[in-house]
Amino acid sequence: LFQDVRVREAVSLAMDRQAHIKALAGGVGKETGTFPFPRFSEYALSDEELAKIQPFNIAEAKKLMAAAGKEAGFTAKIMWRTDTGQPPLNLHLEMLKQIGITLDTKTEAVDYPAWVSKSYNGSFADMAEWGYTVGSIWDYVVGLHHSKGNRNGPQTNIPELDGMIDKMLRTTNEQDQLAQVKDIERYVMTKSLYIVPLIVAQGALIQIGRAHV
Repeated sequence: LFQDVRVREAVSLAMDRQAHIKALAGGVGKETGTFPFPRFSEYALSDEELAKIQPFNIAEAKKLMAAAGKEAGFTAKIMWRTDTGQPPLNLHLEMLKQIGITLDTKTEAVDYPAWVSKSYNGSFADMAEWGYTVGSIWDYVVGLHHSKGNRNGPQTNIPELDGMIDKMLRTTNEQDQLAQVKDIERYVMTKSLYIVPLIVAQGALIQIGRAHV
């Protein structure tokens, strides 16, 4: 369902991140990239660049769905944690419905232990809601996005992205490494999109991802 990057980009465009902040964080959250900017501020893209990279634009999302041959829409399973309640799920139901994606919320409603197992090993079917905090910037950059990452639930396997991450890990100059992390961030949000970052609320990263198909 999500093999075409245009469909994944449409999902990102359909996400109203300000609505997430209002509904899930009492209005005090922050839009973010693929790692929680407030915790790793030195790696943060500017708010202006972030808004340009991942705007909320339903009209453009519909165009991308049509270009990908998905104008009629489809139904996708979504894995979510039953212990967190349904506020995030309800948002995603309404937002994705606007571009023709209907979410099956019954098939993969799981408890926390099952969510941990499935999200880390990629055994969910189509999409998953993620929200967590881990200790290191490398847990996000490498763990989530490298094909051999220990948190690569969407099973992203993009040689170009792996090469960027491997080069960054070999870099010893701190400023060069910082610049490379930002380039990886830009790549993930524009060319990969197997994980769509949403907001940071109370220090935890909230995002939506999909299985690599």
